[in-house]
Amino acid sequence: MTESMDVAEILWAFKMTIGPLLVRADRECLEKEYEDEFFEVLGSADNLTFLDVKLWPRPMRALFDHLVFQYIGVLTHHDLEFPEGILEGSSDEVLHRRLLEHLAERRWLAPSEVPWKERRPQ
Repeated sequence: MTESMDVAEILWAFKMTIGPLLVRADRECLEKEYEDEFFEVLGSADNLTFLDVKLWPRPMRALFDHLVFQYIGVLTHHDLEFPEGILEGSSDEVLHRRLLEHLAERRWLAPSEVPWKERRPQ
C-alpha cells in the first residue's frame, strides 16, 4: 500500500510548483457553482500539469488549492490507505490519472471545511 505521507509529499511538491497560479482562498471565497465541474475535470483528466491549471478559471484554481490543502492537512495527521501504484507517473510537475481519479471520487476529506457542506445549527 502507498503511505499517506507519500501522497501528501507529492501533492505538496505539485502545489509548490504551481503555487503562483493558485488562489489562496478563504473558505468564504470558494464557489459552489464550480464544484461539480471541478471534480469532473479531475476525474476525467489523464494528467494535470502547470499549464492545465493555468487555463482553469480562478474559482476552479481556488477549489484545487483548498482540496490540496485539505489533503495535506489530513494526511500529515492520519494514516489513510491508498492503493498501490496510485502515485505512478505523478511528480512535482504532473499529477497522473490514478491519483486524480481518487481525488475526484473521494472529494473532500474534511467536508466541514467547505462552506456549503458544513453543518449549521438548526
